[in-house]
Amino acid sequence: MKKTLKQLMEERAAKLKANQALLTAADTEQRDLSDAEATTFDNTTAEIRALDEQIVRAKAIEEQRAITAGLGAPVAGGPSEREHRDFSGYSLTRALNALANNRPLDGLEAEMHQEAQRQLREAGAQGGGNLAIPQMVLQSSLQQRSMSATGQTTTPGDLGGQAIQTNVGGFIERLRAKLVLAGMGTTQLDGLVGNLTFPKFNANDNAAEKSENATANESSPTVSSVSMAPRRLPVFTTVSRQLLLQTSASVDAMLQDDLAFQLAQAMDQSGILKILNTAGIGSVVGGANGAAPTWKNIVDLETAVSALNADMGNLGYLTNVKVRGILKQTAKMGNTIAQPIWEGDNTLNGYRTGVSTQVPGTLNKGTANGLCSAVIFGNFRDLVQGQWGGMEFLVNPYAGDKEGLIRINAWTFFDDMVRRAESFAAMKDALTA
Repeated sequence: MKKTLKQLMEERAAKLKANQALLTAADTEQRDLSDAEATTFDNTTAEIRALDEQIVRAKAIEEQRAITAGLGAPVAGGPSEREHRDFSGYSLTRALNALANNRPLDGLEAEMHQEAQRQLREAGAQGGGNLAIPQMVLQSSLQQRSMSATGQTTTPGDLGGQAIQTNVGGFIERLRAKLVLAGMGTTQLDGLVGNLTFPKFNANDNAAEKSENATANESSPTVSSVSMAPRRLPVFTTVSRQLLLQTSASVDAMLQDDLAFQLAQAMDQSGILKILNTAGIGSVVGGANGAAPTWKNIVDLETAVSALNADMGNLGYLTNVKVRGILKQTAKMGNTIAQPIWEGDNTLNGYRTGVSTQVPGTLNKGTANGLCSAVIFGNFRDLVQGQWGGMEFLVNPYAGDKEGLIRINAWTFFDDMVRRAESFAAMKDALTA
């Protein structure tokens, strides 16, 4: 019988758990795997790799079916193609109004809430909200947040009243930090179930030339592991009952998209900091008090990764706008042709380059307090980012009852990890001020 994508992922998770049990037993007894355990481990690892190929193929098939239906890529374990086509009738506003007035959810909102709860239960990440939205329902456009119908900051009604029944157009998006990690080729996992463990072989290269009767060096492979477990990422916003009742522009997109973006932005920043804070990544130093980045620094970052045989996969540089500005004004070499380090096609040293204000730009080095930025080079495929379930909400109609306000708490569950520290190198003292 053909297995679904969800079944394949659950089978993979079970096999990873079985391998981890072998490693845990060996670690507890402070020994290597026995011959029988090693054979079992190797066989299970081969099965996991075969499942990985089936999962990739199953995802591609589902994505192709979704694209054919004009719906975008589905999430593992999600509803049917028919339910995807029905997403246009989903209304976050309708769901919020029901919960704010102590009415039960119904229709597509109730159906999707049950689907999302099922996903969260399977992921072991249920958070106790009263409204949940599966990942496949979340939209991609970015809109405004935290609005009430009559509130203001500097302009009357700028907290939402400007949207009330005057044939209002789309909301003007606020400026945001760019999300860069997915574009750099990180490994993105969704629809995860339970904790995730990745077995890792440690270096054991002991081969060496010997004289005719000399004893050979022993090379016994050892195995460690890196793990991911769901971490809760929350945010909240406040809207008014009047806004929900009177707005003609898309409150659904306004609330749903903005909250989703904020969570995505936090996950993007978490991944960047995960790389920078991982022990053992390569290091390129500018100076005791930082130094303006040079062509040598940029090449040295590549060399630090290449020297450990890790220059493969989705290689690229990642930095912020301050560093980009400096590199556009800095010549590669001190020769008569002042060619800038930053290439005209927005690459560095022949590699793709991501730029975001989320890359730290206020680091300290010596006397340069808050004046240094980070530059990262590496195989971004070795940064793994995972998400359990979609977005969950807790609608609180009593938090601002005197003002007619409704507080909406939102959260998701995610984690990230670096598979191999050798895959990255960073310069953390690029002086940019």
